[in-house]
Amino acid sequence: GGHPGVDPSGKQGRKSGPKTWTKEEDAVLLNLVQSMRMPMKWSIVAQSMPDRTGKQCRERYVNHLNPRLKSGEWTPQEDATIFHLYNTNGSQWAKMSKMIPGRTDNGIKNRFHNLRRQLEREDDHRLRLSKPKDFPGEIRLERLREFPSSLKGRAHELWDMNAGIGVVAALS
Repeated sequence: GGHPGVDPSGKQGRKSGPKTWTKEEDAVLLNLVQSMRMPMKWSIVAQSMPDRTGKQCRERYVNHLNPRLKSGEWTPQEDATIFHLYNTNGSQWAKMSKMIPGRTDNGIKNRFHNLRRQLEREDDHRLRLSKPKDFPGEIRLERLREFPSSLKGRAHELWDMNAGIGVVAALS
């Protein structure tokens, strides 16, 4: 018996241990994806990939091979968007990735946690320097990096979020 794609040793959803993807596999996967019509059927893609499950194929494509992926610096607009969406919908990374072109849910989640750590370190530092009553109840994203002067005047157009771009209630 057993289920297809689950090996009897109990490792879920893997035909064998996690094996590094080869350049050849990547090429085959890209070709398969490009030749298929939407919606993608990852189980069918996986039939042509001897050592991979549909789930592995999807993750590899979505997180590494998708030509629309961006892997550059995050822009202030992207950061503001992440915080805005997080404040509105919580940690729905997959939903966010549909609204931030070229970024994966995983990338967005990592970016969010990095920003939050950065902000917490700064707040820690400021709290030690000031009396608690001087501590503002909100965090300005502009502090994270020098805000491009070309955007300064347009900040409110980028995100009309009551108080302008990326103002975030202190995340406690």
